[in-house]
Amino acid sequence: MSFNVVVIPEDNRLDSYILAPVLKAALAHVGKPNATLRMVSRPHPRGIDTVLTMPFFEQVARRYGTADLFLYCIDRDGSESNDVRLSSTVQNASERIRSAQHVDGRTAHQELEVWGLAGCDRSLLSDSWATVRAHRDPKEAYFDPVAEAMGVHRGPGRGREHIGRLAGAAYSRVRQLCPELQEVETIFLRAAS
Repeated sequence: MSFNVVVIPEDNRLDSYILAPVLKAALAHVGKPNATLRMVSRPHPRGIDTVLTMPFFEQVARRYGTADLFLYCIDRDGSESNDVRLSSTVQNASERIRSAQHVDGRTAHQELEVWGLAGCDRSLLSDSWATVRAHRDPKEAYFDPVAEAMGVHRGPGRGREHIGRLAGAAYSRVRQLCPELQEVETIFLRAAS
């Protein structure tokens, strides 16, 4: 039986480079290597204030209506209120789908780029992993310098394509360093059962 996941990112133009390989690896990890994973690109995700609205979700649900799971993946950005806003959106969206469908989501601690960094060589990071994860702006403080040090900062997604592939390939390590991904695995298992 097929399993169709539609991912709702904050901004698909950059986030998809990391989300696609990492979430495909997570699906494989939970025994769903043949699942279909699609990123919302239309309507265009234009930041957290847009994607966490019901009009936006309703457009997504109409366009990607065959999804078994609608999965929000947004940045926490150092704000616990993003977790609260996401939870409220998920609850409201759950009332607008068919009974066989699921809506859920998780915030990346603090930004999705941290998932990419978890797949990189530790020697490229100037601080401890705990410091990287706790930093409010790890994209600017760590991701961008690592992409530049690797010489991939001018590539697709400003290095996200290359680093995202590394993270997908090193998923067993990434899921240990970013425990919110273990929660995403649980969401996949629950929605697929």
